[in-house]
Amino acid sequence: MGRINAIQNAILELDGGTFQKLLDAYLYKKYKFNNIHALGMQTGTNKVTKGVPDSFVVHEDDTYTLIMYGSVQSYPYNKLKDDILSCFDPSKLDIEKSEIKNIICAYTSTNLHLEQIKSLESLIPNVNIEMIGISTISHDLLTYYPTIAADFLQVPLDTGQILTPKEFLCKYDQNGMNAPLSVSLTCRSGELKQLKEKIDSSKITLVSGQSGIGKTRLVIEACKEYEEEDYESFCIKNNGLPIYDDIRFYFSDPGNYVLFIDDANETTNLEYIFDYVSNQDQNINIKLIVTVRDYAKQRLIKKILNYFHFNEMEIKPLDNDAIKNILVTELGIENDDYLKQIVKIAKGNPRLAILAGQSAINKGYKAINNVEDIFKNYYGEIVDTQNLAEESVNILFIISLLGAVRIQENQFALDLLKYFAISDFRFLTISHQLNEKELVDLYHDEVVKISDQSLGNYILEYMLIEKKGISIVEILKLGFPDFKNKIIYALNTLMSLFHSDENQKYIEEQINKSWDTADLSLQEEYLYSFYQLNEEKSLQIIKRSIDEMDIRNFNLKEFNFEKQKSHIKIKTLDLGQNFRHN
Repeated sequence: MGRINAIQNAILELDGGTFQKLLDAYLYKKYKFNNIHALGMQTGTNKVTKGVPDSFVVHEDDTYTLIMYGSVQSYPYNKLKDDILSCFDPSKLDIEKSEIKNIICAYTSTNLHLEQIKSLESLIPNVNIEMIGISTISHDLLTYYPTIAADFLQVPLDTGQILTPKEFLCKYDQNGMNAPLSVSLTCRSGELKQLKEKIDSSKITLVSGQSGIGKTRLVIEACKEYEEEDYESFCIKNNGLPIYDDIRFYFSDPGNYVLFIDDANETTNLEYIFDYVSNQDQNINIKLIVTVRDYAKQRLIKKILNYFHFNEMEIKPLDNDAIKNILVTELGIENDDYLKQIVKIAKGNPRLAILAGQSAINKGYKAINNVEDIFKNYYGEIVDTQNLAEESVNILFIISLLGAVRIQENQFALDLLKYFAISDFRFLTISHQLNEKELVDLYHDEVVKISDQSLGNYILEYMLIEKKGISIVEILKLGFPDFKNKIIYALNTLMSLFHSDENQKYIEEQINKSWDTADLSLQEEYLYSFYQLNEEKSLQIIKRSIDEMDIRNFNLKEFNFEKQKSHIKIKTLDLGQNFRHN
């Protein structure tokens, strides 16, 4: 019960204005109101003003729910009685009794006796009066609305990674840097129907596609539709903290759930989530939806197959007319020259189209010359306006490269800090500054993560391609092979988003330079990771591996190939089949 006590104590310490805002947020969710109006507050402040009622809700039949809040501890019965009666005092509130659908009184006192509560609930004949005490409020906040407790009370009841679709959208769009997810779902109705069919027929559905193609937006819309079918839907926004207790907390009661894991390949404790979902009884029905970028798909599939058979859906680029429609309806761009150029660059990618459109609005046609210009004009301006020092940009790069970073537990991060001559203490200090600027998210002084995926992509391009603040050779020297997945993911991101012959040539030259100077013990690791970039070297290593194999004599007439083929597994030989057509 320690957390209940912590919630109740935190509520009792609130000033009147914050208390009212907390209760407004709580009742809004508890009763799924479509609107709530606060009368007893000065707009944009926590200052309380006199008014009757404190808040109210307007229903579709033009009736009202009147809300009164009681935070007094002494003589609470008299205070609450006066509050209720004030709703029927024409000098304070001039509406007809028939217009009042019900009255809600939320209070903090523990000194109300049962007979007093019954007396208050029956105070006005033919009017439903509901009393909600601090015990009910605190238990609801713990069980159903922990994010409200975290936001208003600074009581961390979970790690803040499991959100409703609405909360997920708000968090994604709130810092104003992301290409917004709240844009209309244009020309995806057929794909939405197809996605729901796949979700219906499988425990887990994998949604793949290139970065910015609209995977997240489509899945969010599917989650909303499932909420209309008696499902509770939640989204995971990974922050690098353990998620065991959160999963058990949110998905322990019987019911139907949809759980969406965005960019699942970057999610901490993914195997734990899969294990938990795969071992639930029939009373707990959880549908998993995971998104992944194309070039990270195979590694994720290997993890999924340890637990589930799965359905897959690949999201394709939008056609030119759909991209134009987004630009016109969402951004009001109607200039034909702008539309043609943005469509040409976006290549069916709605996120890139939005970024290009916003850059064109702010800086004109010159800002949409190519993809690099779009990212530079949009995110480069953000970096410039924040007056970021080189040290801060270097730290942003480390976080962008590694994802959610636990600095003391990540040797690659420590090695990168050493390369940039940044101390652990300085890393944490600057992370706090970047968090205040809403460029990173900092959790419990333990984990730091880039706030905006596209900003992280731009920082990778800026540091590795444009500025060359650190060479790819040095990155491989510090992090390969122990952190090869992170490095390959970053390089794939560059080639996917910022592809050009010049960029490709530079990246390949850097990888081959590192490969040429790598120790003999690392040659096979480079082969498995980058064989397609140097076919001659790859074939040499494969040949050497074959030459070094022990010679075994056997009778071909007696050797059963069908029986033995599943046991003949030599990694370098398997790799050699990629060159069979050369």
